[in-house]
Amino acid sequence: MSAKIERRKLKEAKELHKWQNVKKVYSGYLFIMIALMCIVRALDEFKSNVGATIQSWLVNEFIVIPQGVTFAGGLSTWGLITTGMLVFSILAVFYLALADRFGRKKLLVISVFGMSIGMLISFSAPSLPVFLIGNAIITFFVATDVHGIYVMEIAPDDRRATYLQLTSFFGQIGIFLIALSRFLYTVDDVLNWRMLYLAPGIIALVVGVALIFTARETDVFKKKRIDYLSKPLEERLIEEEAAKKEKKVNADKQGIGAAFRYIFSHKQTKGNILATVPQLLAIMAFVGYTESIMATNNMTTSQVNIALLMVPLAAAVVSIMTGILSDKIGRRPTSIITSVMAVIAFVGFILAVQNGLNPYLVGIIYGLGNGAFFRYGDTLGLQRLESVPTHIRASVASAFGLIATIVALVSGIVLSIFIGMFDLGTLVMIWVAIALSISAILNFILVKETMGIDLNNIESVIK
Repeated sequence: MSAKIERRKLKEAKELHKWQNVKKVYSGYLFIMIALMCIVRALDEFKSNVGATIQSWLVNEFIVIPQGVTFAGGLSTWGLITTGMLVFSILAVFYLALADRFGRKKLLVISVFGMSIGMLISFSAPSLPVFLIGNAIITFFVATDVHGIYVMEIAPDDRRATYLQLTSFFGQIGIFLIALSRFLYTVDDVLNWRMLYLAPGIIALVVGVALIFTARETDVFKKKRIDYLSKPLEERLIEEEAAKKEKKVNADKQGIGAAFRYIFSHKQTKGNILATVPQLLAIMAFVGYTESIMATNNMTTSQVNIALLMVPLAAAVVSIMTGILSDKIGRRPTSIITSVMAVIAFVGFILAVQNGLNPYLVGIIYGLGNGAFFRYGDTLGLQRLESVPTHIRASVASAFGLIATIVALVSGIVLSIFIGMFDLGTLVMIWVAIALSISAILNFILVKETMGIDLNNIESVIK
């Protein structure tokens, strides 16, 4: 036992020396990092949304034509397949938790390279199994969202939401590029969907290399890690043992298990999760069938392209407004505004499509709803991560990711079953309206304001 402790002491001494002598940030570091994170967020959103925007083409090529089934039957099968891909999001949960042990930078770089590999495999896929391999890799690395934690920890306290939503703005630009790519690669109303995966795959590769040389570990993580390693090992072991006997959440414990114990032993994080689950239930309905809803309501490929081109432009405006509002009036008021806006706009989108309105208007309405929906989710996430200590922040994000994946699996399966029974547009409209209304009410009742919290001294604020 003594030899084991001595080995651990030696290992921790080396790690402490590494963190104490890490390269300092250079002039213009914040500007360069935010710029790179904006590109990463654009790539992340591109990869997250590209599949949904070419859904009908994937369903026809990989299921309808080979199997000779109807589009509705193929769409239901595709829904089950893509829902099954969420298993890789579960695996990503345990990967993200490693950021609390090894740092944010390492996992950020690996994730960007991983997204690049997945996109390039999907681009070259000659068959459904190969495409699903690429999609699985994309799903795994997109699910980590390490860049969000990175931005949160390098941004000034009074501009945290503004910087986060600035990256969200560029995320919408990434989605805009999907629609633009559809225009570029559509010839005679036929879309060459594979080309949509090539450019972002190459860009992600370049960004990954750039991050290796330009990124630094966040000061918030370094400070917490140095404080932890500077405390004598024997003292930490005694504290851990005492916490076990008293069945308390250990102050320095990390990992998924510790994160779950922390979440459900604190009112703020527990209330946040209860408010977030209904919002998660609405995600698949809100974004999973957008292109198919338009296609099944007699919109041509060109009209769908026009609508999809307008979506990110409208959503980008909402992103910037949300960041500014969140840092000015607070997280709670902003969450109420965005949740109400998301419901109204999504209902408006369904009615606009069903009544054959102008595709430009259809895209703008959905874009406003899409932007509000995801900025509402971002605000809930920011409240959650501003309510937990630094040493367990990535672990809490991982634990939440596991919850999100399970909820998405259930939601996807139930929706896939109901799709064949009800009109698709009416089904998702009612689903979203009910889920988001419940979420907004729970958030208003259970979650406290977190605006302006100092992440370097968060333990003194959170009791």
